[in-house]
Amino acid sequence: MKRIIYFLFLFVYGCANMIAPSGGLKDESPPNLTKVSPSNYQKNSQLKSIAFIFDENIAENNLKQKIFSSPPLEKITHKINGNKLELFLEYDKFKEATYHLNFNSGIKDINEGNITSELDYVFSTYNTIDTLSFSGRVVDAFSGLNTENVWLLLYETTINDTLVFDKKPFYISKSDSIGDFSFNNLKNLDYNLFALNGNDLQYSAGEKIGFKKKPISSLKNNSTIYLFDPYFNFDSIKIENNLKIDSVSKTGNLLINLKKAEPVIILLYKNDEVMYLRSFNDSICRINNISTGEYSVKIIIDTNNNQKWDNGNFKKKENPEKSYIYNEKINIRENWDLNIDCEINGD
Repeated sequence: MKRIIYFLFLFVYGCANMIAPSGGLKDESPPNLTKVSPSNYQKNSQLKSIAFIFDENIAENNLKQKIFSSPPLEKITHKINGNKLELFLEYDKFKEATYHLNFNSGIKDINEGNITSELDYVFSTYNTIDTLSFSGRVVDAFSGLNTENVWLLLYETTINDTLVFDKKPFYISKSDSIGDFSFNNLKNLDYNLFALNGNDLQYSAGEKIGFKKKPISSLKNNSTIYLFDPYFNFDSIKIENNLKIDSVSKTGNLLINLKKAEPVIILLYKNDEVMYLRSFNDSICRINNISTGEYSVKIIIDTNNNQKWDNGNFKKKENPEKSYIYNEKINIRENWDLNIDCEINGD
């Protein structure tokens, strides 16, 4: 009897250490749209609701904050049930236009959180689907960095500039993670382009704005719009021709080829601190006796040659002076001349 009990104990103990199967490969595929009703590209339709069916259960990925329509609608609400998304659209007034709904990565699967990045819906309230487009990039005028999550606003040229940011634009877009934006399904007209980095389409103090001085055409692409804070005053950028070096440090030299002579301000940064700042008015800018190490290079186009960075003025239709960041950090080596090319092609 003792032998039987001992045998059963070993058997149970051995089973307790068995490892369960892993369950297969992790799902890395985003939800796929299998059906939409009404179908895409409807004409002569002021739609009130749209249903989207996916191949798996879905969840929102901040959809309320991300989804938008161009032209803008009065209100967009939604409901999710399993693998079905329903949108409900409200209009402030009837407009003959082609509407483009942009989901902006606002849908993901419910289990693994895989995001559906390419999802949009187009319909027209009249008998034509407009097909023209316009694209560009948003750049912060002072930092020179591409800027994401900025609203781009297109107004008809008949709208007075004093009403901009108070009146709803005709079309809207939003810059992506690298600052790029695009307008799709436009009418063949000229427009005034503005930018705003707030949460909504109305300007509030402290927000940055941007504008193009001349009307743009839906047939032109690759336009850059520069953001600035109209109340920002940075007097400390005034040139002092300073170079911070240690008298016993190892140094090297930098030659920047601008391709053409124009007034510029050149700044060298190390760990976000300005180590060198000076004005030039030549195609070749030479900087001597720089302490060895890595630096970021920033170039400001000093348009009026007053040796400081000038902000924009919306009322006077004056854009800010533009800044450019060299595309990689430079490495200054001891007793070495480093040559870099910085051809500037801003519009």
